Amino acid sequence: MFMKILGFFLCLFCFIYSVNGQVKSISPDEAMALLKNKRIVFLDVRTKSEVMEGRIPKSIHIDYLSEALFLKKIKKRNEAKTYIIYCRTGKRSMAAAEIMNQEGFVNVWNLSGGIIEWKGPISSRKRKKK
Repeated sequence: MFMKILGFFLCLFCFIYSVNGQVKSISPDEAMALLKNKRIVFLDVRTKSEVMEGRIPKSIHIDYLSEALFLKKIKKRNEAKTYIIYCRTGKRSMAAAEIMNQEGFVNVWNLSGGIIEWKGPISSRKRKKK
């Protein structure tokens, strides 16, 4: 019974937190369960060289460290979609998610621990030798 009550208050807290336009965090396991959901956009905000090491399949890459370009590309995205944002450890993605919130995106989630905590599939983007 205690766990049900705790779960209820946790859900209520998450709802209130999300309504206020705050960045929410999502665990790698929770995010993995949403990987095939076409309404969810996985957004990789790492540098190009980091992405070359591997990425979450079907994720979109927008380098957060290229601030002007990041903002320009974000403004072209659909604000109504849900975004799960990740970087290497979760720090840059949290900052990127906060910017997205400021730009009017309300369904923004930060992947806790970044890609280093991700246990799901990874797509390689290594260049092919010519």
